[in-house]
Amino acid sequence: FDSNSDAGKFTSGLFSYPTTYVVDKNGNIVGEPIVGAITEKNQAKTLEKLIDQALQVK
Repeated sequence: FDSNSDAGKFTSGLFSYPTTYVVDKNGNIVGEPIVGAITEKNQAKTLEKLIDQALQVK
C-alpha cells in the first residue's frame, strides 16, 4: 500500500497477523483489535462482546 493512502495509514498500526477488527454498520471500529489467532475461550468471548456491541448501533 501507499503509506499515505487510507489503507496504508490503517495498516501501519498492525503488528501481528491475523488482527481481528469488528466494524459496525456505520463503518466504525468497535473496541480494540484482537491481535493474533483467536484460540482461547476468553478471546472468543471478547469477540462475541464486540460483535454484540456492533449490532446494537442504530
